[in-house]
Amino acid sequence: MKSMSALRRGPRIALIVLLCCSSSAIAEELSVGNASISIGLNTADGTLSVTDKRIPCTWQQRVLTRGQVTQAERVAGGIDMTWRQPGFDMDVRVRVRLDEEQPEFTLELSAQDNLKGSLGFPHPFVTEPGTYLVVPMNEGISYPVDDESIRPRWLVAYGGHGICMAFWGVTDGHRGHMAIIETPDDASIYINRIEDRLCIAPKWQPQKAAFGYSRKLRYVFFDRGGYVAICKRYRSYAKQIGRFKTLAQKRNENPNVDLLIGAVNVWCWERDALSLVRQMNSLGIERLR
Repeated sequence: MKSMSALRRGPRIALIVLLCCSSSAIAEELSVGNASISIGLNTADGTLSVTDKRIPCTWQQRVLTRGQVTQAERVAGGIDMTWRQPGFDMDVRVRVRLDEEQPEFTLELSAQDNLKGSLGFPHPFVTEPGTYLVVPMNEGISYPVDDESIRPRWLVAYGGHGICMAFWGVTDGHRGHMAIIETPDDASIYINRIEDRLCIAPKWQPQKAAFGYSRKLRYVFFDRGGYVAICKRYRSYAKQIGRFKTLAQKRNENPNVDLLIGAVNVWCWERDALSLVRQMNSLGIERLR
């Protein structure tokens, strides 16, 4: 039987252990911020949390792909860390850089090794009931995040029937956030569910079996504006990288662009497409594309 003195020491020891565990948990988060947003990194699982100070509102990531942060430190303007994912024998260096003034940050991944499959990092931000995804697939689609009829799916960021513009977004009609894929050539997005609600995570594909060039995302946060603000931010980015061109600019290069005005956009898989065109023309449709 333990002595009374030993029993008295037990609670003290337990309290010391509890305090040590609490201190360790606190030390597992690194944070940086500017006037608009603050970013927190949970070094236990690599998830990020972003608080929009203007609303306020916090967007929280959840683990979709298991992995481990083996090193992390706060640096000037952001956070550096090393990520290791099961099945990939490689260290992925991750640079998070916060914009000095805007509610934006970039996340850049680099590695020197071969890439055996699609790398899933960073984790997705969970969505809230009543919000919806903004996905630029074909003419653009908005998915209610709690619509049970929508199945998980992959969409490439570099080809037809994927996303036609390299971004995705989440909004409740006012506040929201978006991710711009600044390196879309070997990337895709994965629409999946966490807590029964749709969310989106990026997937990085190999470049000729190698990790290759650095991969980069830009996250932007909105306190108002909904999907219109999301689309305008991508429009601004497209102008910045020289991808944006107005119809007036295209007309200067090819006057036939004017024939698109009022034209019907028809998708046809019929073998005898010409007869279908003639039928539509007989019904009074003069312009097709």
